[in-house]
Amino acid sequence: MYFVYRNKKYIDCTGLSFRDFLVGKLPPIPGELPTLNDWENHLTTIFPEVRLKRYLEMRGADGGPWRRLCALPAFWVGLLYDEVSLQKVLDMIADWTKEEREMLRRKVLKIQFFLIGIIKVYSILDILYILRRCIYMA
Repeated sequence: MYFVYRNKKYIDCTGLSFRDFLVGKLPPIPGELPTLNDWENHLTTIFPEVRLKRYLEMRGADGGPWRRLCALPAFWVGLLYDEVSLQKVLDMIADWTKEEREMLRRKVLKIQFFLIGIIKVYSILDILYILRRCIYMA
């Protein structure tokens, strides 16, 4: 945890456990139980590749050149909100193992490409090929 917000003030909870908060054992505010707002605030302090808000926040690329800023959201909308495109992606990844997906995620991070993170890959050429397919589908 990082904080709890009470009475217009942030209470430092750095390094403490939300699990302890759930049972009223958070040292800065003993006996208090979390509210739904506390849970929502807590979720904003977690930084996975995809974060659930009132929408899916795709966090694979938090920045980039201004002239390309809209490209990534357009890519995700094109893949995830179009049933035909989504099915093509699902078909493409249907036989990939958890290990292959994790290998790609690590490899993509190392070569500073951004991709859906669920791709069988053996070389940078494979990544580029899959990236082109995904962009086409989007």
